[in-house]
Amino acid sequence: MVNPTVAAPQLVLANFASALAVDLSEHVVLQKWATQAPREVWLLHPGDLLATPVRPSEAFLAAACGLLGMTPDDITVVTVPDQPGMAMADSVRRVGLLPVLARWARARPGARMLPVALDAPTTRLARDLGIEVAPYPDGAPPPAHTVAAVMELNTKSGFRTLARQLDIRVPPGETCAAADLPGVVRSFLAEHGGVAVKPDRAAGGHGLRFLPRPGADVAETEAEVTAAARAASHWVVERLVPHRASLSAQFSVEGAAARWEFDGTMTVLDGAFTGYRSPLPASVTAKELREWGTRFGHHLAALGYRGPFGLDALLAEDGGMLYATEANVRRTATTTPYVLVRRLAGAAKPGAVSWNTGHIPGAPDASFEQAHTRLAKARLDYRPDAGEGVVLYADVFPDVPVRYLVIAATTARAAELERLARRALDGRSFGP
Repeated sequence: MVNPTVAAPQLVLANFASALAVDLSEHVVLQKWATQAPREVWLLHPGDLLATPVRPSEAFLAAACGLLGMTPDDITVVTVPDQPGMAMADSVRRVGLLPVLARWARARPGARMLPVALDAPTTRLARDLGIEVAPYPDGAPPPAHTVAAVMELNTKSGFRTLARQLDIRVPPGETCAAADLPGVVRSFLAEHGGVAVKPDRAAGGHGLRFLPRPGADVAETEAEVTAAARAASHWVVERLVPHRASLSAQFSVEGAAARWEFDGTMTVLDGAFTGYRSPLPASVTAKELREWGTRFGHHLAALGYRGPFGLDALLAEDGGMLYATEANVRRTATTTPYVLVRRLAGAAKPGAVSWNTGHIPGAPDASFEQAHTRLAKARLDYRPDAGEGVVLYADVFPDVPVRYLVIAATTARAAELERLARRALDGRSFGP
């Protein structure tokens, strides 16, 4: 994780456009994810630079910097428009911004790059700029074999292979080529009754299907599988696990050690992540998940990886068995909100405060000013003196989900504030 007291200047690269999470041909979904890039402003300190595919609004920048005790003039924001089919680090060159970033880096000896995703284009960009990649020590760049391993472990099949080697329980499943997908699904449905069908490289629930769908007959299911097979070259088919909770634990690799940072429950809709609740409720234990994550992290350390990663799992309804479903060896949707919680609440350790994230549907006329005004009028906006409240941790754009972070002293209070915030923010229009 990022140390809130970090002194070295940072170039925060919001490279949501990376082949690490999905194929770069998925430009529509990458553009959708890019609307969340302004949230990385919460990682900045005076003197830092944010390279983002979507420029934050002035209102969002002012509010964020105000909470962090600085002004927008204390930081630099460079907009790097995504180029279809291209990783963001390569887009920097394509749009002519390499000299801009190079001048910034030369003026700040010791500057480091902090990317969302560690991929080969990013390490090349850091090399060309003459700066380190955080948190790698002593100026040594991430080795090529480490970057390749990170690419592999961000696939469903790569994770499942390593999980079995490390004695981490995963749902019964099989990896197959697109041409074999219908037959594999047919076989698993006959054996298990329900399956999860996942593109081998995907994130955020993109492309995930649960079969059979309620009310669908055999012909409809076959047609859906045939159509799905054209969307990706490789797939993972798993037995559907009826579950009572979706868990996610986050870790960081520093040196040769892996350290647990925090864990919580995910809210999920049709397999897509929609929110997070931390810490875990008393009725749920993550001891096994933490053990798995530590084991997984030690393996990453041996591969030369340094930085954050997350491990997701399902807590089965029947018998409470835990099944790991994927690893995200990169910054995730929870790592930046966690840093923000630590910076705002001054938490001495994970679990010292409760925090939730979530979102509501956007409106055609939505803006940060209007959404923030609604929270302020309801006296729900985060107040440092109270140590609780709601932060719009991502910028607000028309027809884009409005994302919020709730911070409170207890789980019950966080749930209450979230309920009130959703009521205040809800509505088809953000106008008067």
